[in-house]
Amino acid sequence: MTRTLLLSAVSLAVLGLSAPAFADHHMDKKEMHKKMEKHMMEKMDTDGDGKISKAEADAHHEEKFKKMDANGDGFITKDEKEAVREKMKEKRGEYKEKMKEKRDAASEE
Repeated sequence: MTRTLLLSAVSLAVLGLSAPAFADHHMDKKEMHKKMEKHMMEKMDTDGDGKISKAEADAHHEEKFKKMDANGDGFITKDEKEAVREKMKEKRGEYKEKMKEKRDAASEE
């Protein structure tokens, strides 16, 4: 149960960090979702067969877990989870500012 919750949290963190890379203020949600799915497939499908095996998914989640486990003790603490959340929040803020600058520049033209 804990592993499932943890893997879910890791997956959400990955998606949250990936979203700004694909978002575009001209893109609708459906299109953005398709691009995110494609990106995740490409990232996780390491053998390029168009499918994600359990081994590929496990390897991907293990990599994300290691990134969240800042001290490498094999556990993700509340503080480590909060650090990831803060990093995601910071990236979202940077993305929003970048998009605002693009919109402002486009409206000046």
